[in-house]
Amino acid sequence: TTSKIFFAMFSLFVLLFSRMIVFFAYPAIAWENEGPIWALKKCFSGLKQHTTEFISGFISVEVVVTILSLPIAIVIFLVDNSVVELSAKAWVLIILYILFVSSLYLYLQQMTAAILYIWHMRWRMECVYARRDGLPEPKLTDVKMPDLLDNVQDLNIRRTRKV
Repeated sequence: TTSKIFFAMFSLFVLLFSRMIVFFAYPAIAWENEGPIWALKKCFSGLKQHTTEFISGFISVEVVVTILSLPIAIVIFLVDNSVVELSAKAWVLIILYILFVSSLYLYLQQMTAAILYIWHMRWRMECVYARRDGLPEPKLTDVKMPDLLDNVQDLNIRRTRKV
């Protein structure tokens, strides 16, 4: 049974990780007007160059969703062990909360992948500028990370190095 549990957890991890990879490829299709094969190649190239940032974004989303899912897990555990009994209205609220968390999960995955892709695009642009100017290529962390809440059109930025 331990091997079955491990296999199930590993399968779930692979499924979620592959979904993040696909979400990372969508911006390449949309913003660079290329096909899916080119986008996946670009995606894997970006993932290879910035593995740490991608994995930390992936883990951050998983941690947030796990924390948000804990109350539901506790309630279901208590109901399953006959500690509490819930009314129909309570179950409706639980289902709505589950829908909210799963929608938020997809949103966070998509936004994390999009931000990472824009950041990667900015980095590529800065590398071109550095080569042109005879400077060493910057690290990704030397380039300003995009912010969803500012009024800057991140795809039109020319110089984005941190000052």
